[in-house]
Amino acid sequence: LSPCPPLRLRLFQKFSTFRILVCGGDGSVGWVLSEIDALGLHKQCQLGVLPLGTGNDLARVLGWGSLCDDDTQLLQILEKLERATTKMLDRWSVLTYEAPKQSPSALKEEENGDSNIQV
Repeated sequence: LSPCPPLRLRLFQKFSTFRILVCGGDGSVGWVLSEIDALGLHKQCQLGVLPLGTGNDLARVLGWGSLCDDDTQLLQILEKLERATTKMLDRWSVLTYEAPKQSPSALKEEENGDSNIQV
């Protein structure tokens, strides 16, 4: 899918289901999943992972192994992908923000319940 996944993924919009093999690590998988979500293809796409990254936490947890550093394993992995069952993944984000700094007197008012500041 490199270097431009959105254009290539659009080719799959007409398929009822399809499978993609991401060759990389957690960052590559996250990138492709984000593009799949952006195109609304998440209900019809199944994704496998050929672990080539440094961490490969997702591949390891899903049973794809922690690293594929032997070319002879490629055929076995492709056969494994054909037989694989699907598992649903939760994807979420955490947004953080910094609240405005308060003066010591404002903090004291807030403790007394007199402050209009909302967090």
